[in-house]
Amino acid sequence: MRNKIAITGHTGFIGKNLINRLTKLNFEIFFIDKNLENLRELIEFDPDYICHMGAEIYDDNKMFDSNVV
Repeated sequence: MRNKIAITGHTGFIGKNLINRLTKLNFEIFFIDKNLENLRELIEFDPDYICHMGAEIYDDNKMFDSNVV
């Protein structure tokens, strides 16, 4: 049985490289959208792991709110 992982930040540099590695390791991958429109699908996917790689990097207040709070 394949491990399942859900990832935020899949379009960024680190996220893309993580996906390449996990694909080689035969993980089943689910991409969490920034606007969270696919949460129902995430629940159905039922991941073994969730990896938060997403960040708001252009606005200091948004970066703090979305990644620390």
